[in-house]
Amino acid sequence: MENLIKKHVPFGEDDLVAVMDKDSNKIYTGVSYICKGIGLSKSQKDTQAQNVQNDLVLKKGCLKFQAGVFDPNNPTVAIDINFLPLWLAKIKITPATNVPCDGSIKLSG
Repeated sequence: MENLIKKHVPFGEDDLVAVMDKDSNKIYTGVSYICKGIGLSKSQKDTQAQNVQNDLVLKKGCLKFQAGVFDPNNPTVAIDINFLPLWLAKIKITPATNVPCDGSIKLSG
């Protein structure tokens, strides 16, 4: 853990946690933090954590960090930020996923 730099990043009204591995210069963020920030439920978050770990491409950018890195008590599935746009694009929006939006996120089109 000595080779990691941890930073809290504002994400709307939430707080993301990101870590940079000083050896590889890769930056990772916790999947659960992103899921919470976009309004997914716990079961949807759990599904997304599994999807990231099992997807043919996304698993190449996925690491499981031990407890204490992101969360003091739990290991955390994290994704390399270079894989983040692809993962977000793969999340299927269904009526069950559709959550109310306060308008802070503007979609074009």
